[in-house]
Amino acid sequence: MEFHQVSIALAVALTSIIAYPLAIHLWLGWKRKADDVILSMSPESAKMYLSTFQDIKAVELKDALKEFRKFYHSWYGRKYLIFLVFIAVFAALIISYLMSDTVLYSLQDINGIKVDRSKYIGLPPTGIAAAAGAYGFAAWGIIWRTARLSLSVLDILGVTIRLAIAIPLGYAFASLSKDFAPFIAFAVGAFPLETVETILQRLANKHLGVEMGASASKDQVTELSCVDREIADRLQDADITTVCQLAYCDPVQTCMRTNLSFAFTSDICAQALAWIYLGDKLTEFRVLGLRGAVEFYSLCEGLESKDDDIRIMANAILKKAANVVSVSPEEFHKVATEIGYDPYTIFLAETWPELREAEQAAESVAIAPAEPVTTAELSG
Repeated sequence: MEFHQVSIALAVALTSIIAYPLAIHLWLGWKRKADDVILSMSPESAKMYLSTFQDIKAVELKDALKEFRKFYHSWYGRKYLIFLVFIAVFAALIISYLMSDTVLYSLQDINGIKVDRSKYIGLPPTGIAAAAGAYGFAAWGIIWRTARLSLSVLDILGVTIRLAIAIPLGYAFASLSKDFAPFIAFAVGAFPLETVETILQRLANKHLGVEMGASASKDQVTELSCVDREIADRLQDADITTVCQLAYCDPVQTCMRTNLSFAFTSDICAQALAWIYLGDKLTEFRVLGLRGAVEFYSLCEGLESKDDDIRIMANAILKKAANVVSVSPEEFHKVATEIGYDPYTIFLAETWPELREAEQAAESVAIAPAEPVTTAELSG
């Protein structure tokens, strides 16, 4: 009985390694993510979002932030994470107990202590290797993503499934080579589920003589600045694989489904809006300060500005940009207007901090009361 108590204690200790970062994410990480999105909204941008992406028209400006917060909590509230965290911790507890009980039985057997084999689980080498590999890489994945504030619902569910199928999956791969069975069973724990799926599809294709499953075609979203393979994979998890999909996606939902920051999601959405008009030429506009659709919005606003200096600068940029694509300034002005005044661009511009601060500063100057004129100034 004493050794079984040790097994339970070890299992609880191993489970806590996964449970702790999950609890941190549930308590602090979720709030940090919620603040990242909610605090990015002004009343105007919240009203525009609800109208544009959720088709909620009848919202007063004064109630827009309250309604947006209500929408956010109804879709991505903390309550949805509680059950997911529970089942992930439960799966970790089961796999941890299997490992602990097996290790204690093996230690007693090695030390010549006679024990009743039927009272212990005692997984064979391939089974314990598969369990240890899945647990180790799952725990590290949870810790790593929690530290980076990038843990998503998909990650938690993926870890749960990964732990649940660890042993049979390990045996399936280990059957490919009996000489290295435990090593293969352990190593397969390092593969994410989508990689395992691709490997299994390719093995099935080879042995069954059929062609089906995942391909390695080039992903358009990687053409955008700062979108690497890892970011593209996270976007693909949100069912976004092309630039056009990214351009006209719901940025708030994309932010939540990929767990990318809202500012970064807005930036790549803005790039995508400009890319669908300019293609790979967009890279040549960055030296002119035209990185994405939000900058084209600023250019269009500058062309209509009442400030002579701002208008002159905007016209100079317009002419240089027109030369890049070998069109007249008037023709490029049309393109810039289509990009800059797209409804999706206007929403992104409303949530962009620098633009919002500039607009608020301009409004405060416009409505500032004039200084009283003194009697001395009147007489002068």
